Amino acid sequence: MGFSGLLILSLSVLFYLPLWKYYSDSSATYLFFRDNYFFYELLTLGLLLAVGIYWWLDRKLIKNPPRLSIILISLAILSLILLAVFPIGASDIFLYLTQARTFAFHGLSPYVATYSQLTNDIFYPFLKDNRWANYTSSYGPFFTLITGGLARIFKSDLLATILLFKGFFAACHLANTWLVDKTLGRRFAWLYAFNPLILFEFLINGHNEVLMIFFCLLSFYFLWQKTPSLKNSLFSIFFLTLGILIKFIPLLLLPVWGLALLWRLKDRVKKILFIGLSIPLIIGTGFLAYLPFGLGSAVLLKPIMAQMHFFNCLLTSPAVTFIYNLLAISKIANPWGLAILISRGLFVCFLLFIATKIIRGWREKNVKKLLNYGALIILAFDVSFFSWLMPWYFTFLLLLLLISHSLNNRKGYLITFYATTVIGLTYYLILR
Repeated sequence: MGFSGLLILSLSVLFYLPLWKYYSDSSATYLFFRDNYFFYELLTLGLLLAVGIYWWLDRKLIKNPPRLSIILISLAILSLILLAVFPIGASDIFLYLTQARTFAFHGLSPYVATYSQLTNDIFYPFLKDNRWANYTSSYGPFFTLITGGLARIFKSDLLATILLFKGFFAACHLANTWLVDKTLGRRFAWLYAFNPLILFEFLINGHNEVLMIFFCLLSFYFLWQKTPSLKNSLFSIFFLTLGILIKFIPLLLLPVWGLALLWRLKDRVKKILFIGLSIPLIIGTGFLAYLPFGLGSAVLLKPIMAQMHFFNCLLTSPAVTFIYNLLAISKIANPWGLAILISRGLFVCFLLFIATKIIRGWREKNVKKLLNYGALIILAFDVSFFSWLMPWYFTFLLLLLLISHSLNNRKGYLITFYATTVIGLTYYLILR
C-alpha cells in the first residue's frame, strides 16, 4: 500500500511535468511555475503527504524491513519514472551541463570562464538564460571532471544528455542505498532510499550531493565496517577526499573522521604511518583533481568564497534569521551583515566546544561519540552558517543523522531526521 501511494504520486508528477515537454525552454518553465504559487502549495502538500506515507511505513516495517532486493527493485521503478520528470525544484542540472561543456568542449576552466561567454556552443540557445550562466563554478574539480566526461557521450543531444545526468545521479542513489544497507542495516537502507526529500532532490532535481554522499559512504564503509587496518584507513581518507572534491562540505568531517580512523588503529607504528601517508594522499589527490584547471588562487579559493557570499534574506540559516530580527528590532545598522557575522562566529565557537570535548575524552577514545560529533557539526553548520540555505543541503545531514541513530539508537537523531525532512520540503513554499 505504501509503495503504491509513492508510485501514484510519482506518476502524477510525471503527468504534469514531463521532461520532454519543458526541457528545451527551461528558464521560461521556471518563470512560469515560479509565478504559480498554487502549484508550489500543491507540490509541497504532495511531498508532505509522501512524508506521512513514509512515516507510516517506518512504523509498520520497523521490526521487519523489506529485503534489499525488494528495496532496490522498488527504487529502480521509481527512478525510471522520476527520470522523465522535469527538475522543477531547481535548475542546477542545467548549470552542471553548462560548466561541463565549458570544460569538455571549449577547453576552458569553469572556475575562471563563464558559459555566457560561449555564444557558439550548440546548447547556448537553450541554456543562455539559466540564472547561473554568468557565474563561475562553486563545485569541486572532481565533479567537473566527471560531468565533463558525461557531457561528451551524447554531445549535441540536449534531452539525452539531461537524461544521462539524471540517470547517473539515480544510479548513485541506488549505490548509496546498497552501501547504507551494508554499513547500517536494512531499516536504514530503506529509510535512506525512500526519504521524500532525498527522492525529490536526487531523482527529480538531480543534485550533486548524491555523488558527494556516495564517496562519503564509501569512506564510512572502510572506517566502520571493515577491519581496522592501515590499508582500510587510507582507503577511507581517500574516498572522503573525493567527496570533498565533489562539494566542499565534507571538509568539516575530515578532522573527526580522520581522528576516528586513527583511534581505531591499535598499533603505534600503523598510527604513525597513517598520519604520515594521509597528508600526502589528501594533497596528492587534490593536486591531480585541480591540475586540469590550474592551481591559482582563483581556482582554489573562489568556489568556497562564492558559496559564502550567496545571499537571500528569505533563505538564510535559522540562527542568522533569528539574530537579524533581534538586531532589526534594536535598529542596529547593517543588521543582515552583522547577523551573518555573529552567527558564523557562533559556529566557530561550537567547533571549539567540540574540540574541547574531544580533548577531554581523549583517553576514552570513544569512536561512536566522535562520529556523532560529525553529525552535530553538520547540523550546526546548516543552522548557523548559510546566507543561502537550500533544501537539498539537508540531504547530507539526513545521512549523518541516520548514521548516528544506527550507532546509538537514540530517538533524538531520528526525530531530527524527520523534522529536517519536513523543514526541507516546506522550504519550497518560500523558495519560489
